[in-house]
Amino acid sequence: MNNMWLGTIYVAFAAIMWSTGGLFIKAVPADPILISALRSAIAGLALLPFLRIKHIKVTKNLCLYILAYTWLVVAFCCATKFTTAANAIALQNTAPLFIFLYITFIKKEKPEWQSVVPVVFIALGIICVLSEPKSGSSFLGNLIALSSGIAFAAMTLNLRQLSWLPGMSLVSLSNLMSALLILPFAPQLTINIGLLTTGSWLRLLYLGVFQIGLSYVLYATGLKYIKPLRASVLALLEAVLNPIWVLIFWGEKPSIYGLTGGILILLAVTADLVLRNTQRRYKESI
Repeated sequence: MNNMWLGTIYVAFAAIMWSTGGLFIKAVPADPILISALRSAIAGLALLPFLRIKHIKVTKNLCLYILAYTWLVVAFCCATKFTTAANAIALQNTAPLFIFLYITFIKKEKPEWQSVVPVVFIALGIICVLSEPKSGSSFLGNLIALSSGIAFAAMTLNLRQLSWLPGMSLVSLSNLMSALLILPFAPQLTINIGLLTTGSWLRLLYLGVFQIGLSYVLYATGLKYIKPLRASVLALLEAVLNPIWVLIFWGEKPSIYGLTGGILILLAVTADLVLRNTQRRYKESI
């Protein structure tokens, strides 16, 4: 087996494991804030061998990245509990829209046409999802999921300034710090932890060790053999498979609004990745 196929398999398996997040979060009968804290704590400890303390420098970008990651994991867990898995994962992938808005209106940089078309379709996808004729926790879940897209964008923008920190070390540190930040806000922490069953702990262990821990190890390994674009497109398997697992095991069907919006968002994200890669290759050729 050549290296390209080996890298493809590693990244594909990583995306498959990421995609099981919605399924297992729904399977743990506990407060989503507690789930997000324990999942991060377990993941951080599982990845502790990759943490390199000597490489860590406390900078503004690192602190902002950790805060954004913390909100991302909390928002995703809450959204998965309150709305459909399809909506939660689709709205998390709206980050390119918020990056575009930040660069255009905050940084005052002229947008490139390659960025405009995808963000228009992402915006249309958001409108579709938020137009679902539901209210209460479902609508709240959609708004929380949308905020996870903002957090994802903030992570991406700050990640550009963290190239000095090894990727796996950053993942371990982010999860450990997010657990410390989230745990104080978990309602009735001691009581709720005591109420967790053996089955719930096993699901949490899977979420921390495999769904986050092992998946990132596989993804990092796969990146050694394949190009970032290929890896990024393969990673979108997470968004495709996440609602499928929940449909199979929980019978949760996305609405026509959520399905349409999710398809628009995923197609736009894929197009954004391809267009950016094409533009980069063009610049390198001239």
